[in-house]
Amino acid sequence: MIRSTPLICVGLILSGLMLSCAKKPDEADTSSVDPVPRDLLAADLSNCTYSPEGWTYEGGVLAWQASKGDVWTKAQYGDFILELDWKIVAECNSGILIRCSDPEDWFYTALEVQIHETGDGSAHGQCGAIYSLASPPYFENAKLVVARGEQEWILPAVKGQRATLAEETVVTVQKVFTNLRMLERDGKSLPYNARSETASNPAVLVNIKPSRGEPLSTIVYPDSAKNEPLGDYALQYRLAHWLPDRDVRHPVGQWNHFKITAQGPILQVELNDTLIIDIDLDQYSEIQKNPQGTFNKYQIPVKEMARRGHIGLQDHGHAVWFKDIRITPLD
Repeated sequence: MIRSTPLICVGLILSGLMLSCAKKPDEADTSSVDPVPRDLLAADLSNCTYSPEGWTYEGGVLAWQASKGDVWTKAQYGDFILELDWKIVAECNSGILIRCSDPEDWFYTALEVQIHETGDGSAHGQCGAIYSLASPPYFENAKLVVARGEQEWILPAVKGQRATLAEETVVTVQKVFTNLRMLERDGKSLPYNARSETASNPAVLVNIKPSRGEPLSTIVYPDSAKNEPLGDYALQYRLAHWLPDRDVRHPVGQWNHFKITAQGPILQVELNDTLIIDIDLDQYSEIQKNPQGTFNKYQIPVKEMARRGHIGLQDHGHAVWFKDIRITPLD
């Protein structure tokens, strides 16, 4: 019979504790690992899905050639910092698609950082916007301003938007017109949007419903001189407009730099070293509605969208170039 000495027993106990505390290879602690930037694209684009007829990648520059589809990474990314330079031609429309769960249905399963000479006319379609979700600070969306005395209410000039005014009075934007015309029928004047490539007559149809009494409706124009008070309320339609003193875009034909940071629900975009987007996706908790009141295109609340997915460089039928595309995974 062999007896273990106390020293041997202590050694065995300590060894057992060390083994029980050791992490398995797949449980390695990466919290102290420094994030390392690396090229997003392989030199031969072998880590991407794309059409060679649509894109070339030479000397580190990805260049659009023809409308043959987007460039998609085969790998998926969740939290990351993505930096790249981009350059466009006049009237170009492109974008950076991130966290896409289904490239075949990217329009509803990806977030897009918009690239554009200006914008596509939608509420959040400007260059630098998170498409359909948030605009950059150098663009102000259209607004309806309602005032009574010193009180003022401001809401997005988007169909269906409403706000509660004083004494439970409710104001609603019923319709938005880009080229308002009136149709006379059966002794009534009916407003409608006339199609035209050149003519423009913007206006909004507004309804105010007091807590007591009948609702009132009126057409509100950007020119305040045309607007009649509605009950006790004065109304003004402020058109969307650019704010040149805040604009950090470089002109067409020059390189611009994006730094896109996605970390959990926080999404930030820097354009030419200036922060232009800083949003919390967890605040986008309603279907097709943004926290600031504007509508979005998504069929589920944005906060429920995938937080990990493919990255895409968009083909939108215009010449666009990308270079120095580097990604730093954060997870």
